[in-house]
Order: sequence, then C-alpha cells, then structure tokens
Amino acid sequence: MMAPSLPLADRFEELSDDAIGALRQHLPDASELAAAIAALRPSMRIYDVLQAPVIVEKLEAQGTGVIGLFCFGLPLEAVACEALLGVGLTNALLSAGLLVALENGSVTCPFRLSPYQDTLIFSDFLSAGGSAVFGSGPGSRAFATLRDICNPYVRALDIGCGAGAVMLHLARHTEHVLGTDINPRAGPFVHLNARLNKIRNVSFQCGHLFDPVQDQLFDLIVSQPPFMPLPAGKAPAVFRDAGADGSELWATLLADISAYLTTDGIGILVCETAGNALAQFMQSLQSRKWLAMVGATTPADSYAIRAAIAQLHVGFDRYSSDVRDMLRHLIARNIDGLSPAVVLVQRTEGDGRGHILEVDRDVWQGFSALRARTLLQQLPQISEGGEMTFRLSPDLLKAKAIRITDQGGEFATCQLALPRGALLSNMTLEFDLMQRLWRGPDRIRLVRQPHGWSFLDEYDDAGTLSQMVDAGLLQPDANDRN
Repeated sequence: MMAPSLPLADRFEELSDDAIGALRQHLPDASELAAAIAALRPSMRIYDVLQAPVIVEKLEAQGTGVIGLFCFGLPLEAVACEALLGVGLTNALLSAGLLVALENGSVTCPFRLSPYQDTLIFSDFLSAGGSAVFGSGPGSRAFATLRDICNPYVRALDIGCGAGAVMLHLARHTEHVLGTDINPRAGPFVHLNARLNKIRNVSFQCGHLFDPVQDQLFDLIVSQPPFMPLPAGKAPAVFRDAGADGSELWATLLADISAYLTTDGIGILVCETAGNALAQFMQSLQSRKWLAMVGATTPADSYAIRAAIAQLHVGFDRYSSDVRDMLRHLIARNIDGLSPAVVLVQRTEGDGRGHILEVDRDVWQGFSALRARTLLQQLPQISEGGEMTFRLSPDLLKAKAIRITDQGGEFATCQLALPRGALLSNMTLEFDLMQRLWRGPDRIRLVRQPHGWSFLDEYDDAGTLSQMVDAGLLQPDANDRN
C-alpha cells in the first residue's frame, strides 16, 4: 500500500464567512468533541492507530455523522452528506477542498479535525509524511496551561506553529500572537482555523525559526519544534524530523531565543532529548536563566516502535521496516533512549544559571506553566559558598507520608506523596531529615556546596536538599536574596 498523498489546501480562503459560520453550527464545541471522541476509544490504553478499527466500527454502527466525516475521514454518501450539512454547505466545502468527492460517488474529508483545549483544529493526517501540517500531539499538552501566565504578556510568538493549535489557544489570553512555520502549507490551515474559532488577533509568516521576526521582541515565545532523530537515507518529514539525534532545531532555538525576549519575557520549548544532550547544551549557554524539566526515558527499542506506529496505516511491511531502521540508527548513534522535556528560558543581564529537574510524572501532561515560571523566577542565583534562607513550600506542607521504612528497629526513610500539580509526585526523605524540616523553624539556612545545597553544619542529606530546591519544595525567602 502506498503512503497517502497530501490533498490540496490552497482553496480554503474561498469559503465565505457564511459558509464558515454554517460549518461551525454543525460541529460540536471543543470540549463536547473531546468527550465524544473519548467515549469512542477502547478502555485499553494503546496507540491511536490500533484503536482505529474499534472507533470506526462504533461510528458506523451509530451512523457516520460529523465526527466520522471530519475527525476520522470516513466516507459518506453524497446524498447523506447533503442531508447532514445541507446542499449549499456541502457544495461550498467541496469547492474549497475541505470535502472531496470519491469515485464511488461518496464524499469524505481529507483532513483531520481535532479538539485542542478550547479550539477546533483542522490539520493533515500525518501518515502522509513529507510536508503534512501538524495539528497537536502529546507534547502540545504542555501548553495547555499557558492561560495561567498570559496576564502580563502582550505579544506572543509560536515558532513552528503548524496548523495553529497552540497559537490560537494562546490568542484567547493575550493581545496578539504571531505564528511562524517553514512549511508554507501551514498558512492556509492557520487562517482557516482562526476563522473557524472566531479568532482575529493572530497572524502568520512563513520562514525558518527566527528568520521572519528579526529585530522583534516578544513577551512570550513558545515552540514545539520537530525533534525526532532521522535515520540516514530517510526522507525527512517537515513536522517531525530534526537531524541525526533530533536536536538540530531545539538546539538552535535555545541558543537564540533570549535575543528575542523582552526583559521579563519567557520562552517555553517542548522537545525530546537523547541522554544528557539537553543538559550539556544548556550548561554552555550564558546570559539567561533557565529550567529544564526532563521526564522518564523511553528505551530505544520502544521509541523505534512508537516512531513507526503510524505507518501501520500504510501497511505492516512499511511499519516493520521503519522500526528496524530507527532502532539500527539509534544503536549506531549510541542513543539508549529519549526523554521528553520542557525548557523555560528567561533573559538576564550577565551570566545566567540553570537547573535540570528530573520529573517523575508525565512531564508534558502534568506541566503547569504557572508553577514552572514561579520556580524559574525563584531559582537562587548563588555561587559556591553563598548562603540563602529557604522556607517550606505549600506543596511540601501538604505532603502526606505514604510509606515509612525501618532499619534496626528505627525509622530510616519516609516516602511522601505530594499534592496534585507539584512538579514531583512523590519523594523519599531520610527520616532524620524529615523531622529536622518539620520540627524546626519555618525558615532554614542553607549553603551552596560543590555538590549542591547543604545545611550550614554540613549534615549529609545525599543531595536531597538540592533536589527539593530544584523542584520548588524549598523556596527562597523573599526577604533574603543575598
């Protein structure tokens, strides 16, 4: 089976405002659509492509409606489509290419409609590869809480915006959002989706990374660039691939991003990193404060399966070949696995300082923009030998002891469950350290040692205090910044 070709996307602008309004009336809102799709999925947690037969069967059993037509590309008899949408709207969508007529007399939507937060987004089916335009995916979940930090921001930039999912969600919470993408095919999708969602404070420019915005500054910059490693000899997909180890684009973005931020501006980037590549790269940067939150590593063999799973739409042979090619490539590059990450960057004067925080939960799904920005701003910029006063954070004070171990008849460690929204889900402390923190004063004085933070009496905490500082569980006292 051949990979599907990309349908034309250059006639969307032919749709009149009345046609867009009529289409919107036939579609559920984003939350209703998300709930309807969730109800169609099997309870078993598996890849989307493996769920497709179950979803299709359920849709056909209940009658293919707008969800089957626009979200899953199921064909509908022309007469049935006219009965569903009306003759005028059906003809308008056919003329604009949002519907296509098939040889058997039925019609289908060659694009994918999906909900993202409070928006409805048309994009390409990514199995077509090549220049397909990305809608949203697992990494996009990290931007779901941007609304919580948008209040002080006026101008925002989305680099590699694809079909506009993140930028349109962001546009509801800031004055203006500019989206850029190297793929000119993205422009028609952005404009279509903006009209569909009644959003007017956005614009689009085609170009590579920061090329379209030279000499401009932004209060907020977001990006989910392509970050998948590309095996030698494989044709790259614009939305997915980024060099041999996947770092080609995120490295360039992180190196340049502070030059385009206002003084109090923040950049947020979603990516994947092979091993400690991200940590090594970030340590080399100057004149910025940064926080990199890194999630659990997906081993190379599992990553190869995940990277190729969409090719099951094309056929098992294609899928099998892509799995083997990716696994051979990762092994040849000495990549044992890749980890999801979210990086925050803030422009600073002089030398900056950053932290790597290893997160024990889904770093994308559980990301809180407000908590991460607060932690970034509170990160102590103290050199070795410097002292600082910290206080216990609200998350730490709300933690619950879920397991206590003993050794030789005495309490040894205590595992704490942290409240929902904390950057870590749980943490294990030595029992003596836990007692010292909870039974002592509400402020503690720490000194920065070569290995991290310690009590002034050099109590050996095996690096736990540093982990608590990095995770925002111990917060710098606002009255003691020196």
